[in-house]
Amino acid sequence: MELKRIFSVAAMGLAISLNVQALTVTPAGALQQFNGSETTPLTAGDFASIIGPGGVDLYVQPLGGSADGWFKDSYQTQFIPELNPTGAIVSLIGGQSSISGYDSLYLYVKDGDLGEPAWYLFNITGWNGVESLELDSFWGGRGGSITHIGIFGTGGNSVPDGGATLLLLSAGLAGVASLRRSLKL
Repeated sequence: MELKRIFSVAAMGLAISLNVQALTVTPAGALQQFNGSETTPLTAGDFASIIGPGGVDLYVQPLGGSADGWFKDSYQTQFIPELNPTGAIVSLIGGQSSISGYDSLYLYVKDGDLGEPAWYLFNITGWNGVESLELDSFWGGRGGSITHIGIFGTGGNSVPDGGATLLLLSAGLAGVASLRRSLKL
């Protein structure tokens, strides 16, 4: 019976840890706004000229295109509405590596219709990489819409963890199973 209780507590702890909140991002919280005729998304080089060297493309999602960056297979973006979006939700895809361990994280949101401003830059260093990013109220009623979302990081990790977390969880469960077998003897 004691082992069932241990498994129940572990399952509840896992369920609680998976119950994450969202980080809401609006134009009012922008670190910087950029006006002008920016017609292409930011690159790591553009980013470096703004915040300094060492910026890495972690996740870039254009409207109607394929994701890019080191974590392109770890996140998905839902643009809201699908035509001329003024919002979006960036979510971690279950079981994938999340963005974490970077000294600084930045989000940029770009307009492709030459609205003003052309794009926004946000410091999201406190974001844990697991909670969803909810973008709301971008260019609404001002002739623009979201066409690109990008997350850049500086310092820290250079590659995703490649399943190290899953490996540790598996090793722990194997240890519990081994302990259970030894207690039956």
